Amino acid sequence: MAPSDDFRQYLKTGNIKEALVLALSEAVDLKITTWVADTNADLDAAQAKPGHRMCTRIDTINGAIDNEVGDQFIGNGRYRELR
Repeated sequence: MAPSDDFRQYLKTGNIKEALVLALSEAVDLKITTWVADTNADLDAAQAKPGHRMCTRIDTINGAIDNEVGDQFIGNGRYRELR
């Protein structure tokens, strides 16, 4: 089962403690991806071309932030206004 399904099940059964433990364990590492796709592209972020995406990973425990900015978002890239 997906973590979100487990979370809902814990809430339904009244197991609030386990629901909170699960939620906090999943929130340790956040990954945010913004990408621009062609209108004909399959909408799967895992297949986004590196140059066409911005990706941020936030480690909430250690306070580390990693950023990846594709070349289409910088310089004369066609998505520079989105950055």
